[in-house]
Amino acid sequence: MSDPLTFLWPSVDTPEPRFTAGQIASWPADAVRQLDGLGILRRTDNAVHVVCPGCSEGHVEEVVPQTGPDGHTRFFIPCPESLRVEVPETLLLQWTVDFDALAVALAKALALRGHPKTIVPGRLWRLGKTPWQGANREVLFARGLGWPDGLTVTCHVGPNGRPIILVADQTPPDAVWAGRPPATIVLAQVAALGENGIEIDAVDVAARVNEADQRVATVMGLPVTGAEQKLAIRQQLKAEVRTHLEDDVLVASYKECGSYRKAADALTQQLGRKITKDKIGRAVLRAGGPDEVVQTADSPSVQRSVASQRRDGQKIICKSS
Repeated sequence: MSDPLTFLWPSVDTPEPRFTAGQIASWPADAVRQLDGLGILRRTDNAVHVVCPGCSEGHVEEVVPQTGPDGHTRFFIPCPESLRVEVPETLLLQWTVDFDALAVALAKALALRGHPKTIVPGRLWRLGKTPWQGANREVLFARGLGWPDGLTVTCHVGPNGRPIILVADQTPPDAVWAGRPPATIVLAQVAALGENGIEIDAVDVAARVNEADQRVATVMGLPVTGAEQKLAIRQQLKAEVRTHLEDDVLVASYKECGSYRKAADALTQQLGRKITKDKIGRAVLRAGGPDEVVQTADSPSVQRSVASQRRDGQKIICKSS
């Protein structure tokens, strides 16, 4: 199944996102259930215009409600072929995105310090703080920064502490910032929906923030000391090595256990921290997919990576279902 968030991200920067009953019906049932369970997807007002369900013309008409003597309301639209067509109320149902709930889910995924707070209703949220190079950096979630009034939102971000900005799937232009553009992370590239909510690879985010900081410093001609450059490079390399080693561990576990769920259960028990089957699946995809992984012979370096993740070096134990 596709990541349910792929249905969500393109609508985040839409002024008034709406999902019709037809759209929702085309989504995988599990995607709707997960997003609804997190409170991110919620019912909103009914549609006032619909495509005619009574003919093949595909014309869109305004819905006319009519309440009968029994108090029951029925819905109709005019139709050039049938004159009048009744529209089932289920076809009028619509859903939207609860951005406050999405902000809470993002803060939880990044394990930030503090509590999410709305700065500009419906546009900007302060999610919390994350440790960064011996200090703290604020993390914010924003939408609509590329809209004509984007500057009225970015002026509330503030320059202190070089904030990290999360956006859905489009990086806003640098011109929307009055001063130094902050590090901007595109959620569609780093976030996925797992069994327990939104999951974000913190190591990947850290590497992207470093890259963004260096890009801004270069473009704006900001002074960067040799020590800062060395620190950024060291952190970047550390993040890349850690990501590579963790992928090796996840893929090796899948190869040994034969399924995402068994591999996740085995590593959760072995490493003492929660590993989800979705995380295993993404690592396998990055390695070329299940077929490629199965065909690739185990190497001593991969086996060593697995062993090095625990102190006693015991073999991964895969329990049968």
